[in-house]
Amino acid sequence: MHRWMALFEQPAATSVNTFFRDFQKDYEATHFQQTAFRPTTVAGGIGGASQQPSIQLHFAFRGTYRALQTAFLELETRMPQLQLDSIKLSRSANQNVLNAAVVYTTWQK
Repeated sequence: MHRWMALFEQPAATSVNTFFRDFQKDYEATHFQQTAFRPTTVAGGIGGASQQPSIQLHFAFRGTYRALQTAFLELETRMPQLQLDSIKLSRSANQNVLNAAVVYTTWQK
């Protein structure tokens, strides 16, 4: 329980952004690239329907299916206070990669 509560002490937006920055170092830009990040302080999506304090984190990525899948798996394993709110995938024009628009709800203390 102590480990779980310690996760709430750190700003989630900073932790998630740092995770993706570090993750990106292991891949060439053609395989994984974070293209946008926008945290919102207004509860929305899943968090907006509950009484639990939360924020939403909006991300955009470009990458291979394997790199995107690995990134999300590792992130959600390290930060169980995140809940996937939505994910939209589309094929990138003239490239063999996917565009991903991802929204996570992160629960706050």
